[in-house]
Amino acid sequence: MKKSLIALAVAAALPVAAQADVTLSGSVAVKVTEESKVDTDASLVVSIEEQLANGMTAKANFQVMSSNSDIESQNNGTASLSGDFGTLTAGTIDSDAAFQAGDVADIIGNTENVDDEDTEVQGFHLSTGVAGLNLQLQRNASTRANALNTAYVVTDAEDANGNTASSASVSPVDSTQFGVSYNLNGLMVGASYASEDADKHYSTGVTKATSAYGMSYSFGDMTVRVGKQEENKAQAKVTYVASMDAFTVEATAKTGGYDIVGTYNLDGVVLKATAEKTSNLKKDVLLEASYTTGELTFTADSEDKMTAALDMGNADLTLERENNSAKTKKVTSLTYKVSF
Repeated sequence: MKKSLIALAVAAALPVAAQADVTLSGSVAVKVTEESKVDTDASLVVSIEEQLANGMTAKANFQVMSSNSDIESQNNGTASLSGDFGTLTAGTIDSDAAFQAGDVADIIGNTENVDDEDTEVQGFHLSTGVAGLNLQLQRNASTRANALNTAYVVTDAEDANGNTASSASVSPVDSTQFGVSYNLNGLMVGASYASEDADKHYSTGVTKATSAYGMSYSFGDMTVRVGKQEENKAQAKVTYVASMDAFTVEATAKTGGYDIVGTYNLDGVVLKATAEKTSNLKKDVLLEASYTTGELTFTADSEDKMTAALDMGNADLTLERENNSAKTKKVTSLTYKVSF
């Protein structure tokens, strides 16, 4: 059945007084590995929007099915109300959205899980502002999905046999955060705070009680950021972006290290080189190359990952060979994904 007909059927099932614009989206992906392992992921999201009589807008979305089976994704619904006052959101929210709003100098960095993905929690978030001043407040709840104040497991790798290895068992915690920033003719000034109950099980980002303040200013192709985290030394970061025909370079010099990304893009060929040095003197260099002809794209990188992807509109077919999470062997897989 077509997407529009399904949405119409859902809307028709609602009471007349509560009818609103309903949109369905989602995907189904089937992944087969060389060892004949089959992994099927399905996701179905229902989104609803209603214009209220008082001029405000109410929105809600929830997942009927989730392609992610971890415990944090089992409660995945959001309701929001927006108007002249700003936007109030309840349900699934970004775990550090309020803090990042005030961390204009990018001192702490985004909170990510072990797969380098944005983290989400259940809670409340308020965003409001006036005349260049932006204020965001949020409360992260201590309950996640079906694990009410109980421990859950964080995983980050696979062993040599392809089995998932547990990295830690942690308890859900709650957190209060705020971030405030002010734009003064291009000069951004901000401050952030997270309570002592910040989510400690994440490896990067807001992992403890902390505060940060700083400023950011952009002129031309250059951005300068200066700031300080509580109990740490002040940090500075300068980013320069330049484009010359098919070549683009982005260079960032920061306290204790640097990041340099160079990209060459011409006639379907994309070459990318990334060099990074961190404060612990660790250096990383990654080389990537891709070629696109019609709907087919080939990619390869210096970490021995190779991919051939066919774009068929709402459907994608991907052949991939890469190291497993533990980097002990190479795995070949074929994935067919349909999105709507």
